[in-house]
Amino acid sequence: ADNPPSLCCGHSCCKNCWNEYLTTRIEQNLVLNCTCPTTDCLAQPTSDFIHKIISSKEVVQKYEKALLRGFVESCSNLTWCTNPQGCDRILCKEGLGTGAACAKCSWVSCFNCSFPEAHYPASCSHMSQWMDDGGFYEGMTLEAQSKHLTKLISKHCPSCQAPIEKNEGCLHMTCAKCNHGFCWRCLKPWKPNHKDYYNCTAMVSRAARQEKRFQDYNEKCTFQHQAKEFASCLRNRLCVLSEEPPLRTLTFLISACKVLELSRKVLGYACVYSYYNQDSERLDVLEAQTENLEYHVNALQILIEFCLLQSEDLACSVRLLNSENYNSALELVRRVQERLSGILQHSTQDFRVGYLSQPDDNPTKDSNVPEKAAIPGASE
Repeated sequence: ADNPPSLCCGHSCCKNCWNEYLTTRIEQNLVLNCTCPTTDCLAQPTSDFIHKIISSKEVVQKYEKALLRGFVESCSNLTWCTNPQGCDRILCKEGLGTGAACAKCSWVSCFNCSFPEAHYPASCSHMSQWMDDGGFYEGMTLEAQSKHLTKLISKHCPSCQAPIEKNEGCLHMTCAKCNHGFCWRCLKPWKPNHKDYYNCTAMVSRAARQEKRFQDYNEKCTFQHQAKEFASCLRNRLCVLSEEPPLRTLTFLISACKVLELSRKVLGYACVYSYYNQDSERLDVLEAQTENLEYHVNALQILIEFCLLQSEDLACSVRLLNSENYNSALELVRRVQERLSGILQHSTQDFRVGYLSQPDDNPTKDSNVPEKAAIPGASE
């Protein structure tokens, strides 16, 4: 050609060579690091240059997706929605420890780690350890579910830490890995003190106490995540109703269900925080807040059940919701939001959960936790 394509460096190649070169780089997901094909030249093709060279719409779309992906990954306040069901939306964090849920699917993602969702007040390191220990979390993979079940029905050998399952028989256990004999109940060596094969009067060992402590917190966490299904199922039923009920009432009830869902998640992850946190003073503060939150969450759920689920006709129940019950639910939602805000504030001030603000010259990503839900008529 009379005017072969060239970059700012002035090195020229024919259009066919450029097209083949750029197409290959795009297919290999290397276009963001693409440079001039001339040896040792660091000049990079611009977006306009690539669009002029490549004629294939499919390749151009791949390039634009790669460009968008690279931009999101380079911004500390942006992340992709991590909904395990799949979502293509980008989330933007606004301020320390805050951010909107996905506008498309309502999923709330963490900006700082690969965990499937936002998990305050537990930190990213808490959640990583919780997953390694086999604790329950929503969206567990099949491998994680297997590890979780193993954790529930097994204990670790006090000598070599190998997992051992007991489904019948006496208390005398012998590890198949290291041949260590111990008591299943107290986890202390079987010899020389243990003689009763079906009863143990020894003081429970530290390892046994830790196993029991983990099981207790794991059960609490599991319960909160499973209790979330009530609000989730009810919200889905409300969303498909026509606009025959008063619009304000229906909108409020859908938002109240979202608040219930969020609260159950926070209560579940608060169990993870409490299990790993060793600061008794901070732990006492958080547990007081979560206890208060759970009280109002249970009260709100009971009220919603009483108002809406006494009849099979959900639309009729929504229409007949009287002002007294509406105002009671509104007040409970307000109190729940206050408790959620308090727990969030506690999380953002705790250095160990990784939410402290960083200097402006060293920005870091933070967890994306939702702002106060917008409830019609609720006071700020």
